This record gives sequence, structure tokens and C-alpha cells, in this order.
Amino acid sequence: VVGYRKRVEPSRPAHRGVYVRTLLRSEPDSRTRYRSMIGKLETPQVAVTSKKLVVRTGQSADSRTIRSDEIDNQVMTPEHQRSSDIQDDMAIPCGSSVQQSAEPDLPPSGSNLFSVESNPTSSRVREYKGFGSFMSDNVEDLVRVPTTDYKAPDQPAHVILHVQSSTRKLGPLKDMPFGRQSRKLFMLDFERWTFINHGAFGSPLKIAFKAAQKWREHCERQPLRFIDRELFPQTVHVLRKLSALIKCSPTDLVFVQNATQGLNAVINSVHLEPEDAVFMLSVGYGSVKKILKAACDQSGASLVTADVQFPLIDGHSSILDLVADSLPARAKLAVFDAVTSNTAVVLPIQHLVRLCHSRGVPVLIDGAHALGSMPIDLTALGADFFVGNCHKWFCNPKGCGFLWANPMYFAQYGGAVKPLVISHGSGSGFLSDFIWDGCRDYSAILALEVTMNMWLQVGVKRVDKYIKTTLAAACELLTAQWKTSTLVPLSMCANMALVEVPKMPWLHISSATSDSACTLQNMLYERRIECPVKCIDGTLYVRISVHIYNDLDDYKVLGDAIMDLKFHNLE
Repeated sequence: VVGYRKRVEPSRPAHRGVYVRTLLRSEPDSRTRYRSMIGKLETPQVAVTSKKLVVRTGQSADSRTIRSDEIDNQVMTPEHQRSSDIQDDMAIPCGSSVQQSAEPDLPPSGSNLFSVESNPTSSRVREYKGFGSFMSDNVEDLVRVPTTDYKAPDQPAHVILHVQSSTRKLGPLKDMPFGRQSRKLFMLDFERWTFINHGAFGSPLKIAFKAAQKWREHCERQPLRFIDRELFPQTVHVLRKLSALIKCSPTDLVFVQNATQGLNAVINSVHLEPEDAVFMLSVGYGSVKKILKAACDQSGASLVTADVQFPLIDGHSSILDLVADSLPARAKLAVFDAVTSNTAVVLPIQHLVRLCHSRGVPVLIDGAHALGSMPIDLTALGADFFVGNCHKWFCNPKGCGFLWANPMYFAQYGGAVKPLVISHGSGSGFLSDFIWDGCRDYSAILALEVTMNMWLQVGVKRVDKYIKTTLAAACELLTAQWKTSTLVPLSMCANMALVEVPKMPWLHISSATSDSACTLQNMLYERRIECPVKCIDGTLYVRISVHIYNDLDDYKVLGDAIMDLKFHNLE
């Protein structure tokens, strides 16, 4: 019966999670043979060998050719992943076929590789282990399994094969030259654009972007199976890997869609009274100012903002002294950037945490620019809350951020961080509260494992060294050409820096404004140069970013363009 589909449940660990469409050829007696097989409760036997699929029905092993598109959502187990025989051409396009082995790797006749329920309409009796009606294990249990006992869930074959194939084509990543040679890793249109604004929204690694697409395809092939049974274990697996990277317990970490969502969750969870205050610096991110203002307007609390003045004559000491002098005694929360967005300054967050804690003030760190631009050790940092993005400097597909909450905060102040969206997991635990906020695309989270593995193979220290060296060279080139300076010393920068542009009389007579910055940035954009222009205290700066795909030629293009525009006459 051509097209008959039967779900074959795995029973042996070596092949757990493999789903196969068994196809019976349209032979004259095929319907009778199949009914006879079911009537006798004879179980089809299926084996997946390297590059081969073998089906045994009844007591004889029939030699068959099975089309690759008949392998329905095959899931690769660790045993399959370790097989050295899996080739790039395993990702066979529709219409091609997989030929059976002449000597199939099958157990003796009569033994079972998979079990099939004799009554397809029956269901196994089982209790829900987690919240709602999801069929997967309780995420609060999964995240607490000791590392030595934890077993990662199996992954879809086409995701693994995509990664294996792509990494083979790229060659040894630890030896890959940076600059133009590494542009093949990214999605950007380098043919048309000089892109020196990675700090805005990042750019995903091509391999991670396509891995996310593979996860989306896997979901849509059987959405109920994916959401009910696979999504949560896969999410916990990635969460555990991220927690190891940023050095914290996975029980204190959750995924959010971006840093802004995490900031809202924390700030809205802090119980403010009219006599309370919240504290931030004037160089904080614009949306954070609005989040804090909204919270204060609703509660009657006060928003205290300390004004950072440039130049910072004493570097980080200037910021610490300002906070020490400005932090109100009644502060219920202090919010600091790990790296400021508008001014590209790395703040001394560890010292700021110690200073605030010495006065009994909890600290929330906005780490939107942190992951991928600086080492992160959340346990050593000791802040009360930390939020971050994975799409900026870490180059993951957009839609994946994280929120870390220090359990010591709740031990001292009580309460809990609640998500902005209340759904099925509410009240079942920290991770349960956040892991599900409704039916949406979770592929960016699942692709994060690919992103983490890529950077580990490329070499994190090598990346950091190249970026810091290139940033210093670019700043030296531009300041020499324009006869200007950077906003702060490069020792206070990570992957970005502000470089003052030369005076342009046609653009502003005395003091520059945000409109002046907008005009100049648009003129650069018309020349296909993507670089933001900032107005700081009446002076215009370009904020240059450096990632591994940039080289000094990018900043030469910018330098020449600014010099041309310096003498631009609007009339």
C-alpha cells in the first residue's frame, strides 16, 4: 500500500528517537501481506546503519530501496553522531534514494529493534511530569540533574548533518584567518556595504542561522511532537551549556527573547514604595531609563540619575566616585551597563557591585553588549541580576537572551522574578515560569548550542586579541587622519569606541545636536557605510565596531568618506 505511514516507536537506546515511514510496495498481495503481518502481531524490524536504512518485516529480510524523503524526522542519537561513516551526502535531496546494504546490520530474526503497539488507537497510561499537559519531563528536575548523570536529548538528524557538513567545508576553524577570509562565516552583504556597526544588532553566524532554520523545519513537520515532547528537554540542554559558559548554576538562569525583556521582568518584580528610589547613570541605555521611569511613576518611587561628564579624567575612578557621591540611601535597585551603548564605555561593574552592596543596594547589570565582548563569570561578579543578549557580539540568531538571578537576593529580600507573560508554568519554579510564554519560534534558543561550539572551535582568546588589536589600529588611523581623539582611552573600551569627527561648519556652526548626528549618519549610509554617529556634549563622534570580519580597509573607507564630507556644501 504505497504511502501507508506507520510510526515506529523506538525501544532500544542505540536507536531511540528514530521515526521511520515504512513503505510497502504496491505488489498484488501487498495489502494481504500487511494485514497478515498485523494480524499475527509481527513487528517490523528497522535498523539504521551508516548511510543505509534496512527494513525487516515478518521472518524474512526483503531487499528494498527506500527514498530519503520517506525517512520521517529521523533523530540522531549520540551513537549515530559518533559514527565516522556519516558523510555530507547524508542530507539527501528529495527524489534520491538510500540503497540497503547487501549485508544488513540486523539482529537475529525474531528479536526486536523497535516495539509497535498492536492497537494503534490505544495509549499508554502515564502521569504528566511537568506543568500543563506537556508530555516531556519536568524541567525543574532536568535542570537539577548532576552533570555526571545528565544525558543530553537526541537531536534531529538534519540539524546535526547540516552542522557536520558545514564545519567540514569551513576547514579547521582554529586556523582560520580573520578579516576578509572570515566573512564567509556571516550573513552580511559585504559586496555592497562597509559594515562597521556590529554593536547595533549584531549579525548571525551563517551556520547558526541555518541551524535555526533546520529546527523550524523540524518543528513544522510534527508540531505537537516537537512542542509537547521535545522543546523543553532541548531548551534545558542548551541552558545547561550556556550556564557553564558564563559560570553560573543552570537553576538560576532562564532564557528571554532579549535583554530588554529581561530588564522589564526584573524591574517589574522589585516591589517599590513611594519612599524608595532607583538609581542609574546618565550613560545608561535609553529604553532602561523609560522602564525605570514607568516603574517609578506607577509606584511613586524616585528615579535618581547621576550625570557622567566627559572626559573621564580619572578613568573608572571618576565613575566610582560619582556613584559613591550620588547613590541615595533609600535606593531599592541600582542599574548599570556592562558596556554602555551610546558611549561604548566598559563600566567597572565588579567594583560597582561591591560599592552598592556595601550600602545594602541590590544591583541589576544590563549586559546587552557583554556576551562575546568580555569574559563573564556571574558567580564571581556577585550582582543580584544580570541580563544579556546572544545576538550581538556572540552572533546567534536574533530572539535569544538570558536572565540570571542570584539566589542570595531572594534569601535576603524574598520575592521572585516573574515573567512578563504568565502561562502554564507559572508557580512551578523559576525555569518553569520563563521557559514557555506561548506558541512562538524558539529556534534561536536551540541554535545557541551551534553558536557556542563555533566560537569554542574558532578560539575565544584569539577572537578577543584580533578585535582589540584591530580596534586600536582603526582608532589610530582615524584620529591621525582627522586630527581628533577618542572619547575615552581604549583601556575603557571592549569591541567599540567613539572617535571624534572633524568639525564641519556646514553641518553646525557652534555646538552639534542630535539632528546633526542624524544628518551625517544618513550621508554615510548613502555611501553604503553603516556606522552610527553620536552627539556627546555638543560634539559629534562615530561609534566604530570591530568584529572578526572587519579589517583596516573598512576604517580607511570611513576615514576618507568623512574627509570628503567635511568640505561638503549643501548648496
